[in-house]
Amino acid sequence: MKAWIHIVTSLLLGLALFPFIGWNSLIVLFSGVAIDIDHILWYYVLFGKINPKKCRDYCYDLSAQRNTVAVRKFLVVLHTVEFAALMAVLAFFYRWALFAFIGVATHQLMDIYDKFKYFGEYEPYSVIVFFKKYYRT
Repeated sequence: MKAWIHIVTSLLLGLALFPFIGWNSLIVLFSGVAIDIDHILWYYVLFGKINPKKCRDYCYDLSAQRNTVAVRKFLVVLHTVEFAALMAVLAFFYRWALFAFIGVATHQLMDIYDKFKYFGEYEPYSVIVFFKKYYRT
């Protein structure tokens, strides 16, 4: 999904929540956008350089080509079920984590919709499944 959609959606969600949670809405905004930093980190793992523009183009090309194999081999750690579970657990103990979880969950739901739209299916990202599938020893 295009970054501007996540930015606008997170901004609107943060504005909608502001009357209820005050400045904590900035956590919702930040977490809904910053989760995509893992795309840049994985691009670095694959290509050995940090280049947000080329990373964005690479990700958009994978989606445009509907290249499900390449997309599944793209491990975005902050998009995994393990990270979502960790955030959900932390949300029970820390107020900031609850607001971060709202931003992350909103981001994830938009990505799930996008995967169905482009690929007709959605396979959740998982660190465990990823390494079992692609890095067996």
